[in-house]
Amino acid sequence: MITDLHYRLYGKARSHLLALEGVDAPEAYGWILLALDELHDADDLAPAVPLATSDRGEIYEGAVDAITAIGRLGAVDPLAIALLVADLEDAWAVETSRR
Repeated sequence: MITDLHYRLYGKARSHLLALEGVDAPEAYGWILLALDELHDADDLAPAVPLATSDRGEIYEGAVDAITAIGRLGAVDPLAIALLVADLEDAWAVETSRR
C-alpha cells in the first residue's frame, strides 16, 4: 500500500504520460507508463485524469516533476526512477527534434 501523497503523484504522472501519447508522439511515452505501472502494485493503480492544459511542454514538465517526486518519497527504487526520467527526457528530445 502506498501513501496518499504517493498515490496522487502516481496519478499525476500517469495523467501526464497518457496526455503525451498520441498521434506523431514517440511510442516511448507508452512504454514509460507501462514501466511506471510495473513499479507499483496492481491494487495501487492510480487513475489518469484529463489535464487542464494542452501545452505539451507543460505536460512534459508535469510528468518529470511527478516521477521525480515519487522518487524522493523513497518507496520506489531510485535507479528505476532515474531510468524512467532519462527515458522521458530522450522521448521528449525525439519529439521536439521532429518539430
